[in-house]
This record gives sequence, structure tokens and C-alpha cells, in this order.
Amino acid sequence: MPNQTELEEIAGSMPPPILEAATEAKIKERLIACGHCEELREGVLCAQCGCFVRIRSRTEKAYCPHPQGNRWR
Repeated sequence: MPNQTELEEIAGSMPPPILEAATEAKIKERLIACGHCEELREGVLCAQCGCFVRIRSRTEKAYCPHPQGNRWR
């Protein structure tokens, strides 16, 4: 499991997404929501879908898969 610094390096080195990228403000909002979520594991992984939240949050059309509803609204 990558630590926070390694994950930021991975996300930063990724090519621009094929889909429309989210704004920095939206990414920050999403990561704050994830930081307060009981489904976040190790500070980086979503227990609902298995994604790295710092990577998923970068795509405009991405959504939160929480079973009680999208927490990224």
C-alpha cells in the first residue's frame, strides 16, 4: 500500500485524464469529504470501490460510491 507521499507522486505523474479534469477546488472538496468518511482506509483507499481517492477525485464526472449516496455533492 503506498503511503500518502508516494500516492501524491503517482497521481502527479499520471497523464492528464482522458475525461474532463476536475478543478483544484473540487478535488480539495472531495478529498475533505473522503477524509471524514468511515469508508476511507489507510487515508488513501475507498473501501466501497477500491479506488485511490486522490486519483478518482481528479476526474470531473467521477462520483462517490458510498452506499448511502454520493458524498461529493
